[in-house]
Amino acid sequence: MLNSRLKIIYFINEELEQVEIGLHTQQQEQALYEIYGATPSYPKEVREELTTSLEHLYKEPSADYSGETSASTSDNKAFYLAVKSLLEVRGETYVIEQVLKMGGRRWESGKRRLQQILQQGRQEEWD
Repeated sequence: MLNSRLKIIYFINEELEQVEIGLHTQQQEQALYEIYGATPSYPKEVREELTTSLEHLYKEPSADYSGETSASTSDNKAFYLAVKSLLEVRGETYVIEQVLKMGGRRWESGKRRLQQILQQGRQEEWD
């Protein structure tokens, strides 16, 4: 009888673990949906144009990769405004991975770079 109770407790614990894993997975999926699946505040054409412009600005040889001010002020301002708009529409993960191309092992560097861009925009009062 004790052996049967132990087996029942074992199976109940396994079931609870599966439910917990399922709940955790559902929470992660919801978080991903909020990041990537949220309805954007811009029309699709505007979002695509912002993305294209931002990628073009970032790939320019004069783009500021090392913290030096080699790009013109107007390019930096346009880049800042595009980054800020994309942050609102797609979120931090998208900007770091898709625009700055600094995902994976370079995530922390990408996050620091994004903060530098945002800080420069605030300091220059480009809002």
